[in-house]
Amino acid sequence: MAVYEYVPGEDTEFKIMDYVGNPADAKGMVKEITLPEIMRTVDTDSRIGEAGEQQRLLGFEAMEAAMTLGGISEELDLLIKQTMAPGGGSNSITVQVTGKARDRYSNTTATIKYTLKGEVKKYAFHSSLTPNEKAEMELQMTVWGFGHELGANSFYFEPQARKWEINGVNVWGT
Repeated sequence: MAVYEYVPGEDTEFKIMDYVGNPADAKGMVKEITLPEIMRTVDTDSRIGEAGEQQRLLGFEAMEAAMTLGGISEELDLLIKQTMAPGGGSNSITVQVTGKARDRYSNTTATIKYTLKGEVKKYAFHSSLTPNEKAEMELQMTVWGFGHELGANSFYFEPQARKWEINGVNVWGT
């Protein structure tokens, strides 16, 4: 059985697309990305006839992601500012990170891809203005949809659209 681990490198591709689908390449600018987590809300209560408290799964919690940018292009800066402009929920972005994953036992590689769809929540232009210090910018987003592909397997989760897709099949209602 293969156990894949993400391998950061020069071939990692990082794209941000606006709500229309216009891409902006962010390769070489992204220093760190924190991917969202899928968390269920759990209620713990005790009902008549039950021995003690029971945990009951409810809906899903809101997802967030964060990125640290070591620099920014004029194209990406404009894209982020346009999608943050007041105008409602149509101003979403899609972030795609494509890279390589390596099997820890056999050194075979597979393509790994993450897709995040949501709105920009925070765009910090810089972290400090100290002389001789390289500036970092923080970008935070609320995530509506999250996708993950590893080799031939794909997964996409978007609770508002009732999607829990595994290899292209929506199993939300089954």
